[in-house]
This record gives sequence, C-alpha cells and structure tokens, in this order.
Amino acid sequence: MPGAQIVALGDGLAPLAAVLADSIFAVSGLHLNVTSSLPNNTGHIVLQQSSAGAAATVAENYTLTVDGRGVRVLCDAYTGCAWGVSTLLQSLCVSGVDVQILAVPCMNVTDGPDAPWRALLVDTARTEVTLHQLFEAAVFCAFYKIRFLHLHLTDDHGWSFPSRAFPALGTQNIGFRGPAVRVFNETGLRSLVAFAAARGVLVVPELEGPGHSSAMRRADPFFQGNS
Repeated sequence: MPGAQIVALGDGLAPLAAVLADSIFAVSGLHLNVTSSLPNNTGHIVLQQSSAGAAATVAENYTLTVDGRGVRVLCDAYTGCAWGVSTLLQSLCVSGVDVQILAVPCMNVTDGPDAPWRALLVDTARTEVTLHQLFEAAVFCAFYKIRFLHLHLTDDHGWSFPSRAFPALGTQNIGFRGPAVRVFNETGLRSLVAFAAARGVLVVPELEGPGHSSAMRRADPFFQGNS
C-alpha cells in the first residue's frame, strides 16, 4: 500500500480515521495521513458513511471491499464503520525488516451482528480496576465488535463513581476479596467515554439502588434514611 492515505468521507468519521491511523502505526510503524478529500489516484483506505442514515436494525452493518482500487468501508452509521475498521485491522499483513510493508488481501465482506446487545461487564465496585485497564477493555470491545462496555460502578462493598453533589461517596469502600476499590475521577471517565465512542463502543454506567447500596449509606448519613 505505498502512498496510501486514510480518507474519511464525512466529518463524523474523522475520529475513527484517527483511530485507524494510530492502530496501523502501532502494528507496523507506518504513518498514514488522514484526509477528508478523496485523492484522484487509487490505493487508499476510504471510510464512507451513507448520507441516507440508518434504521436502528442496520446501524452496525458494514461492507468491506479490498480490490485493485484500494480499501473501502461502507456503512450506514458510525458504529458499522468501526466494525469494518476492526475487520480491516484483523486482516492486515505486515512484513519486512528494515522497511515495513503493509498489505491487505482482496476481499468483499458484508457483515452485521445477530444480537443488538453485546456487552462486556467490568465490576469496578468490588474489584480494584484502574482507569488504564478500562481503556484496554474498550480496545478489547472494539476488536471483538462488542457494542457496550458495561461498568458496575456501585455495590455494597464500594462506590467507584465520582459525585459532585455528594463527595463523601466512596470514602467508606471496604473492598471485596481484595483491596478497597477506588473512586474514579470525572475527567478520567469522560476521557474513557470519548475514547470508547471513537471506536464504536458505548460505555454504560450502572448505579444500583435501593439494593446493594451499603457503601453509599456508610459514606453519607443523608442516604441512611433515603435509600
């Protein structure tokens, strides 16, 4: 793929094009420029979203075509393009020693999920989980086309979700089969949401109540009679 560029046809796909460029660099050391204008020559990676939009039932469908003209991922919605990019990354062939050569086999893939709800649940309320590990979980979800990253943020043992209104929440975490869980900071969680969204993954927070709320009631007397 000499001189190849990544072309995002539509401003909405720019974050995904950047993700693809970073991923290609990570596996090959090759820098591919990202552009929003389709070059006149061939041999580029084109991400294209249908201007007609998509119904919810086909929002994750995509078509990946690799032939003599280049690579094209065609989708109805952003998430479908993200899954097409995942398939493309799984198909890359990297060779060479002094000079890296990046190639993709010819193919024509039309794909879409059988089940709309596919999630990875991470228990941050009873397990010591770092923000870095959640970023890794988002990458894992994107690679395997798992749509949702479900975070179990509160339970009897700990409260890991930050609160501006009730800052004491999380101060009485006791842990579960290990060290007490930590409270994430808001900036970190917002960064995680954006990082995951760029890869087609939606972060779903779970805050339990009134059951499984002992950590909340221990931390703030306000909730002892209001849970």
